[in-house]
Amino acid sequence: MSTRFIDDRDPAVLYSPVGGWDIGGAPEEFNGTTSVARAPGAVAVVRFIGTGIQVIGAVPARNESDINPISTYLVDSISTTAREFRGAQLDGQPRRNTTFYEVSDLPHGPHFLTITQVAGEIWLDYFAVFGEEPVTPSVTRSDSDISKTSIDSGPSQPAPPLPPAPQSNGPPIGAIVGGAVGGILVLVIVAVVFFFVRRKRNLRRQTSVRLDATTPIQPFSQFAPDSGHGPHPPPPQSQHPSQPQMQSLLFAGYSKTSLNTPQSTLPPPMPNYAQSSYSSSYAVSSTPQLDPLLGPAISSKTREANTSADSRTVEYDALPPPAYSAAS
Repeated sequence: MSTRFIDDRDPAVLYSPVGGWDIGGAPEEFNGTTSVARAPGAVAVVRFIGTGIQVIGAVPARNESDINPISTYLVDSISTTAREFRGAQLDGQPRRNTTFYEVSDLPHGPHFLTITQVAGEIWLDYFAVFGEEPVTPSVTRSDSDISKTSIDSGPSQPAPPLPPAPQSNGPPIGAIVGGAVGGILVLVIVAVVFFFVRRKRNLRRQTSVRLDATTPIQPFSQFAPDSGHGPHPPPPQSQHPSQPQMQSLLFAGYSKTSLNTPQSTLPPPMPNYAQSSYSSSYAVSSTPQLDPLLGPAISSKTREANTSADSRTVEYDALPPPAYSAAS
């Protein structure tokens, strides 16, 4: 049975009240120290782990204390463990290494011992704890038992292999997380593509509306014939301009020269009442009209050329008519 010693100054021992215990000691004592209780009612509590405990101390000499020491002991507040110690004093010297209390039939485990001073002086030196470590029973076997067991058991057989660890049937977490992330990325890409396609269509619609909003060209509305007899706009210039040719006309014995302008495929011109009746009878005049497809796109040079040709025609038309004789 193992034994462990606890000194009176060990932290496992608690003293009360404060100032009720004095420190003493002598070389003959354990670790040279003792704890002395001089007033009745002083208490010391010892905590330990084991199956028993023994209290060792000293009884003061008669000349040091006239009252015989009396103290009580109790383990775990169990009344069956309660004991009382009355010490016999000697004359001239103390009684050292005196056992005050001992118990050895406690169940193994943590316990606490309470020491109370009743009368006289008590000198505590140390404590012996028994059975701190549990004892495991040892089994001894003879050689004959060992050989017999070996023969009866026969040849050793290999241990069966361990069964394989069960596999989890649940869905793999990695695949689920990957699928979720991939689905989110696909949705984001589709949303971006849809946004750009819709924006492009809106731009095309805006451009189409702007083009349709422009005023259409109406070539025939500007040059429609009216009911009046006003002057007509000059004809357009031909894509293949050529120099005007002079043409001589012979009428009633008189020669007349006029400009030969290119023939137009447009309808015949309206009569010009602004000229004199005489000049319109003999002059070959042709008033070209504008091509309705060209509209106002006639250049200024074409207008100048037509104006010059008209002025020349008027000059030739201004010649005086021939004189008629009386004989005719």
